Amino acid sequence: MRKLLLATLSILGILSPGASAVAQDDVIRVMSFNVRYGTAADGDNAWPLRRDLVFETIRGADPHIIGIQEALAFQIAELERALPGFQRVGVGRDDGN
Repeated sequence: MRKLLLATLSILGILSPGASAVAQDDVIRVMSFNVRYGTAADGDNAWPLRRDLVFETIRGADPHIIGIQEALAFQIAELERALPGFQRVGVGRDDGN
């Protein structure tokens, strides 16, 4: 199953090796997730304190396609590490890199 992670900063493709193009039950799960930018002064909700919950939530939903909003480059890198098999697709929102 090919999986896509779409981000406003970056578009990431989550490609699961050896998976079919359509879910076994012919359902494609799509998820949108605003991770909130990781440098915000969010106190108890700061990125270092909520990132594991973000990763667990995404894993639990097991989406085929996910749109990520507000993620900064370091958060995208953390998402890629936390979600093995995912591959980056696309460019940054500000500079096209």
